[in-house]
Amino acid sequence: MPTVAPGPPETPEPVALAPEEREVVAALAAAYADALPPEVAGRPRALAAAALEGTVPAELVGVLERVCAVALETGRARELGRAEAERVLAAVHRRTPGGRRAARAVEELNRALAPLAGRRIRSIRAATPAPGRSTISI
Repeated sequence: MPTVAPGPPETPEPVALAPEEREVVAALAAAYADALPPEVAGRPRALAAAALEGTVPAELVGVLERVCAVALETGRARELGRAEAERVLAAVHRRTPGGRRAARAVEELNRALAPLAGRRIRSIRAATPAPGRSTISI
């Protein structure tokens, strides 16, 4: 199950995809749909078609967020297209409501840790390079 930072619900807006993002998202959504029972594969298939067109409509942004998060958390993104696909999906995920909430949570954590800089611990910083992965640098 994808990890999502807590926060108030955000109304999704359409997500425009750059040409290099379209095929990656479409391939991933199609693979996701193939793994589902036919009766629930319709929305991921619609996401794949929308991705190829270049814009994910608001009503499919939740599916986009979930598909990206699952692929990044499980390593499926890297399996599909090596590090480049992982980079592309992480960038797309950051444009979804859950991705923005996760980025805000990391920003808040970094602000909270900032007063520790320069002390015995010279610096401390957290990051989430992708959903489900976090790093802290000390």
